[in-house]
Amino acid sequence: MNAFATVLRLSRMIIGHMQHLKRGLALPTALALLIVLSACGRNAAKAPPTAVTSATQTAGPTSTPQPTGWQCDLRVEGKNIDTPNGKRVVLHGANLPTLTVMENSGYKWDARLSDLAGGNARVVRLAINVKELTPTFVPAKVVPFVRLANDLGMIVILSWDATITDPVDDMVDDAEDWVRLEVDYLNNNGGVWFDLYNGMKDVSPARQKSIAQRLVDVARGFRSNNIILVNNPAWLFEADAAINQPLSGGNIVYGLNAGVVNTTTLSVNHVGDRSPFMVTRWGNVSSPLSVDVDLLKKIGIGTLVTSELVDTPNVPVYLADWWRASLVNWSTCRK
Repeated sequence: MNAFATVLRLSRMIIGHMQHLKRGLALPTALALLIVLSACGRNAAKAPPTAVTSATQTAGPTSTPQPTGWQCDLRVEGKNIDTPNGKRVVLHGANLPTLTVMENSGYKWDARLSDLAGGNARVVRLAINVKELTPTFVPAKVVPFVRLANDLGMIVILSWDATITDPVDDMVDDAEDWVRLEVDYLNNNGGVWFDLYNGMKDVSPARQKSIAQRLVDVARGFRSNNIILVNNPAWLFEADAAINQPLSGGNIVYGLNAGVVNTTTLSVNHVGDRSPFMVTRWGNVSSPLSVDVDLLKKIGIGTLVTSELVDTPNVPVYLADWWRASLVNWSTCRK
């Protein structure tokens, strides 16, 4: 296990300690220990002007930031994503690079979020790299990003930016640590989804399912109801009925790359009738319409576009128009 994983696990223990001790004793103790852990980990990058600048300003699940841009806790019902009053939604938006990349660029994350919201996006998928992690990364970096996106009416999909490859043990441990850290700070915030990993390579479909189920079980074991996104679920397309079943735990959406999205794909084992899907990789600079828009509308799955399409302040007009056509009105979703 690498040093980051150790630091993350110790940080999680502290948060648990805070939750079980009386408020007056827990905070000073946790503060002292977090200072020690911060010295052991990598130095955190300077937070953006709108960011929470210290882990002490958020205290885990009890102070999870709640979305103000809408009042809907979406849920998975069969193959659909529904509002509490049973209305189906299809979410459109963009993939974004890591916070580190955006902070080091001329196009900061707060400006990107504002531009995407103005372009009718309803979801953003934020890549998280293991090299970014410090004990204060989530409260000082991720939480402010989530708050602004939520205030602008957008859901945030926090994506563990890693492809799990054989040998998998350490990578799965790191992914599990990340899930636990998300739960610590963002548990049951309806404006946050947990994306377990980018995908898996050189891992059998049966083992892929086992790994994905383990990570889902971690979140559900902490009573987290956040929607979970699972990318490239190869086992669903296997012939063996003992393998090709959806994961248990509820509120799970599956992600597919653009190249495999068609009606034939989703008809295999009736997966399109059993579970909801999103396109998590679609479009590029040279060929932004690599998946036909009408096909996606016909299939009825949500779509994200790659970050290259939003690396300037101007969301392409055809995307803004398309997103507007299925724009979710959060203020009326309970009516």
